[in-house]
Amino acid sequence: MNARTLLAAGILLAGAAGTADAAWPERPISLIVPWSAGGGTDATGRIVASLLEEELGQPVTVINRTGGGGVVGHTEIATAEPDGYTLGVLTTELSMFHWVGTSPLTHENYTLLGLYNTDPIGLHVAKDGPADAKALVEQIRSEPGRHKASGANLGGAAHLALAGLLDRLGLETKAAPWVPSEGATPSLQLLVSGAIGMVSTTLPEARGMVDAGEARTLLVMADEPAAGFEQVPTA
Repeated sequence: MNARTLLAAGILLAGAAGTADAAWPERPISLIVPWSAGGGTDATGRIVASLLEEELGQPVTVINRTGGGGVVGHTEIATAEPDGYTLGVLTTELSMFHWVGTSPLTHENYTLLGLYNTDPIGLHVAKDGPADAKALVEQIRSEPGRHKASGANLGGAAHLALAGLLDRLGLETKAAPWVPSEGATPSLQLLVSGAIGMVSTTLPEARGMVDAGEARTLLVMADEPAAGFEQVPTA
């Protein structure tokens, strides 16, 4: 899978095998989100929870289970009682767990219910960071290691997206050392604190910091401009 295809890979709503009882659901449902509150997965998960409540007539409680670069939450979804009352949000990081040696989990550990979101990944810097993508690339090329990056776990979609971009530019991945985190929100906090120089994450996830004037989006890794972000250059 090339970087661009991977960047567009979506989020899957997944859950254990549902009950055959026609009265389902008879009680509240839990929706596990394996990333921190405030990020894109959390935001879209809460939208889905709200829609499910309207459709099913039962409360749907979002539970953030972070840790291990997404492994903790994905594991809890996979090992939940298969009674239809625990659903979960799976992200593209699941496809890389076994490759990086963090978990043997794959899509086969879940009953997949549907795809509900896809987003290309963008590259974001602090408000006082490089003026544009060209300036950032020049700094990475001339000063390898100066700009640390984050976005999520080691080997996740955000990490691979940046690695693919660097490779296409003829740069080694170690030129922008990756700092693992538990998602976009903690990564953006590291960015505005000055601990790292850039964040690889989706445009909606960075929008809050960008709108607040604390960060700027330099590019989106897609063939066409992202809807709602037409002013952001593609790469």
